[in-house]
Amino acid sequence: GFLAAQGGANAYFLELAPDAQSAGMAGTGLAITDNGSTAIFHNASTIVFSQEVMGASYSYADINKDYSMHSASVFYKIGREGNHGFTVGFRHFNFRPHIWDLEAGYFSTVAKNLSLSLTFRYLQAKAWKDADTKNSVCLDFGATYHRNMALLDEMASWSIGFQAANLGKKIDGYKLPAKLGLGGAIDLPFSIENRLQ
Repeated sequence: GFLAAQGGANAYFLELAPDAQSAGMAGTGLAITDNGSTAIFHNASTIVFSQEVMGASYSYADINKDYSMHSASVFYKIGREGNHGFTVGFRHFNFRPHIWDLEAGYFSTVAKNLSLSLTFRYLQAKAWKDADTKNSVCLDFGATYHRNMALLDEMASWSIGFQAANLGKKIDGYKLPAKLGLGGAIDLPFSIENRLQ
């Protein structure tokens, strides 16, 4: 679980999906290209293939009577082609008494249909009110390969996403929940109002 033994502070809240779309699909998001405003929490390299130039989001999750999480994020694609840009995110998890992180990422196209991202994350935790504040830093690396398909007037597409996440030092003696992820997605937009992913 994300609560540390012996009252210590750890960062397992990083495994919680902060947005409703990802949480509703069992935490997926590695290859979804239409969630640009929350992609920093999953795989920032997917933002390159988003149809939006910029976006922002805020969410609040009331996990139970003792725990809740706020998250906010924003991204902006630079230039006429929008082949690169930056994204910033923030999460605050309320527990004994709190832990939060601030993250900033850069994403860019490196070849046709291929993008990469690098995200830097700073974490700060306090296990209880009078405890010393602990902190850590970590990195995420993301990659996405995206192609259109000859379906639905070539509006359909498929993607493969990869992420190496939470690569960094321990916080308050606890390892960060480092992980490697690989996922795929197919997007079938039947109309403006109806699509299947």
